[in-house]
Amino acid sequence: MHVVQSGDTLLGIALKYGVGMTIIQKANTIEDPESIKEGQQLVIPIGPTTTPPAGPLPTPTGPPKYTAPLLLSPLNAATFEGNDEPILLQWASVSLLRQNEHYLVRLEQLNSGTPPTTFLTRATGWHINVDLFPKPGDTRRAFAWQVRVVRETGTHADGTPILSDAGPTSETRIFSWLIANPTSTPTPGPTQ
Repeated sequence: MHVVQSGDTLLGIALKYGVGMTIIQKANTIEDPESIKEGQQLVIPIGPTTTPPAGPLPTPTGPPKYTAPLLLSPLNAATFEGNDEPILLQWASVSLLRQNEHYLVRLEQLNSGTPPTTFLTRATGWHINVDLFPKPGDTRRAFAWQVRVVRETGTHADGTPILSDAGPTSETRIFSWLIANPTSTPTPGPTQ
């Protein structure tokens, strides 16, 4: 038995016990490897031991575990006005990603009750679409964003990729997206 701890991934658990991830999924009827929760108990099937063959065995190397992406811009607590141009979120590359790896960008309008927007990219930047600009009467103007590296480990029945963490999540940064204040046009004075 393994009790899922904070930060555990199914892939990490499989590597820890030397058991295939699909074997753990089948033993615990887990369809989505991202659905494991802290405190959940997982059965780890351990098969019969065999006598190892003579001679050295190759050491299996798993996929890399990346560091958290370093966020570059915008700076924390930045303020933007208007929606004439999209906001560019940028971060430093963690390494050359493998073909099945992506950055997962998560953007949330704070206290809005709407689900966060997520976006997969292999680039180190993402333009926020101006369609996400809050409506004029909306007072919730603060947004939080973060980035992490994820790895495709399979496909759901609907064709969407199954993603697992390939490293920790970046720090969270917040910015405000305000309505642009109109600039006043000076009124011509009387002429003499």
